Amino acid sequence: MTCFAPGFGDIGGPETVMNDWQVYQEKSMRGGLAFTEEKLRYMLEDGFECVEFRAMKSMEEHEACFGVPFLWATLWRKKNS
Repeated sequence: MTCFAPGFGDIGGPETVMNDWQVYQEKSMRGGLAFTEEKLRYMLEDGFECVEFRAMKSMEEHEACFGVPFLWATLWRKKNS
């Protein structure tokens, strides 16, 4: 899974930090929502085991792979019920 990490508004990530209530109130995510590592783990820990959690590696435009530092790159495995 990939998603925005907080604190990178100056280089392409979300520029504002909003909580859930503000999103519902304003009916807008203003271009995207960023999540802290703690928030993502909290939201996913009941159903999934975290295999890997890291900042995405930044890649140059000429490289074959995409990579920007304002995204989390995570891998989760569904827990056995």
